[in-house]
Formats: sequence, C-alpha cells, structure tokens
Amino acid sequence: MAGGYGGGRRSRPGAGLAAWIRVKLSGSRQAKSCLSRAWQNLRDPRPMSATSYYLAGDTGGTNTRLLLARQAGTGAPETMHREIYASAEYDSLDAILMEFLLDAPDLDGVCFAVAGPVHTEVDGRQHVRLTNLPWRIDSQTLAERFGFTHVRLLNDFEAIAHGLVVLDDDDFVTLQDGVPIEDGVRAVMGAGTGLGQAIAIPRTVHGHQRMQVIPSEAGHRDMAPATLHEAQLWHWLQGQFGRATWEHCLSGSGLLEIYRFSANEHCMSATALHEPAAISAAALKGDDPQAVAALDMFVGLYASCAANLALSCLPRGGLYLAGGIAPQILPRLQQADVVERFTHKAPMGALLKTIPLYVITHDSPGLLGALHVAMS
Repeated sequence: MAGGYGGGRRSRPGAGLAAWIRVKLSGSRQAKSCLSRAWQNLRDPRPMSATSYYLAGDTGGTNTRLLLARQAGTGAPETMHREIYASAEYDSLDAILMEFLLDAPDLDGVCFAVAGPVHTEVDGRQHVRLTNLPWRIDSQTLAERFGFTHVRLLNDFEAIAHGLVVLDDDDFVTLQDGVPIEDGVRAVMGAGTGLGQAIAIPRTVHGHQRMQVIPSEAGHRDMAPATLHEAQLWHWLQGQFGRATWEHCLSGSGLLEIYRFSANEHCMSATALHEPAAISAAALKGDDPQAVAALDMFVGLYASCAANLALSCLPRGGLYLAGGIAPQILPRLQQADVVERFTHKAPMGALLKTIPLYVITHDSPGLLGALHVAMS
C-alpha cells in the first residue's frame, strides 16, 4: 500500500534506499551500501568473522521491492542486489523470486512486507491474500520452494512501523513539532495503492531498541465525514461502491474518485485527467481548478483520519504519514490548514497539538522495516 498512487511499470531502482541505506548503483542490477548511524545501536552480537545474508521484500499492489544484503561480523550491512518489479506483470511472488535469487547465497533471515492482513497459524505458519493483487503468499511454501530456513511475513505498515527505529532525521519532515516523548507510542498511516495504519510501542530487548507493532486493516473502516461537503462525498462513494471507507477516498484511486466527484458536482467533465499523479501535479501547479479542489478535500480528509488515529492511541512518540502519496504532495501538506484540520477535534484540540506529526520522505520505509526484522 505504500507504493505510490497505484498503476506503475517495471523500473530500475532509481536513487536507491535514501538515508538509511545509502545506495550507489553500478549498473541496473548491482548496488553497494552502508547503513546510517541509526544502525550502530541495533547490531546483534555475532562472531567477527561470520558473514550473514538477508533477503527483504516489500510487496504491494503496485510494486514489489526486493533487497539482498550481507553483514560481515558486526559490521554495517551492505546491499548486494536490489530490484523493483511491477507486481501486476507477474503471477506470483514466487515468479519474481525466481528471477531475483539467481546465484544467491544461503540466507540467514528472510522477511517480506505484504499489502494485506497476515494470518498466523498456531504452528507459526503465515499466509496472506493481497488486498489489491490476486496473489496468495504462504511462508512455509516459500521456505520449502526456495530452501529458506524461515520466512517472516509482515503487513506492509507493520513493516514500516518496525523501521521507525532506523530512520534518520533527514528521512522525514515535521508538520507539527508537538511535545514528543522519546519512548512514547508511535503510529504510522499512509495512502498509496490503498490506505494502511499501524501502532508501534518501543521496547528495549537485550540492549537493542525494537518495536512491538500492532498491525491493522483500519483503511477499511467506515469513512467519517466531518463537513457537509464531505458528507456529499460519502453519499457519492456509497453510490459507487455500496459502502464508503477511508481507503475509498485516501488512496490513489480515492484521489481520482474525489476528482470525479468534484467535476460532477460542478457539472464538468472529469476526462481531462485520468491518473492520480496527474491530478496532484496539476493541483500543485494550480493549473486545474477541479484538481485543486480535489487535492484540498483529499488533504483535509487525510488530516482528519490521522487525527482519529491519534485519538485512538495517543502517539506521543510521533504520528508518521507514510505511503507513496504524502511525499509527492508534501508542499500541500505543509500548508497551515492541514495541521489546523488535524487539531480541529474539540474538545481534544489541545491534546492533539502535543502529538508530533511527520511525513516520511524515505523512498522505501517498508523495505527498511522488513530488513530490520530479517536481521533481528
């Protein structure tokens, strides 16, 4: 769910894992990296001569990101290989792994972040059916097919929450300073192909900082309009889908739906812009009044939904907006009305002003979390 607006095509890694894993590409399929200073407090003790290998993945309805890393002794891990695949071009995760794992070494840890509810059986076996892709992923089947010792599956926003402990200061932008508490509860939410949320409780385990994460499928909760205009959108979504959820409006397809609603409201054609990214780009430039109106409503709903999450768990350690859309509309999120909407929840406005509010700008936070868990 963290993969941009939805849609998308096969691409090379691009700028790489900015900040936490600083990647320098040499060719389209090779990369080397070192971890940021945040990693130094997370290393697990192991023989200095041992070299360990890890596979991390982030699989969503739009893209599947895979990373193969190695760690020599207690040194910083470095990236051996990294790719981004267009998920819809493949029948399964297995098909992608068959391409990616050619000549791969034996792995010491494997973890995949997946966009859907992960089910864990009493014997530890995990499986998931992706929400926006006709894939079923089973941890035991993957282990048997590829010879993995163990496979861990995480909900995609559960993975992002695990990765919070290794984000650097330049991996996020502050929308509201709040009054942060270092060991306070943290929360993540974000719109991309869908809408995800998770809650993270910091824990110290054997001297290392970890996160106890509570995953959710909160994007499928009923949308709660707060204005008459949003109530009209609720009726529109109800007519389109038979039910109005937060994900129906806070996602790439949701932005497109709001644009159509806005155009219909003004008896105008919505055929000019067909892609969510085009709508947000036009809105940021001010080129299209309907796009501006759509993005205004989108960010208002985003702030309201984030405030509802904050009231549910009081994340004094910070509430982080992740997903593929937030970084692309950052200039709009930084406007004053967004924080005003976030805190406009009487009688709890003063409390919400104490919640730090951030936008994660790192390009692959789910992959960070998956690698962190694989190495843990």
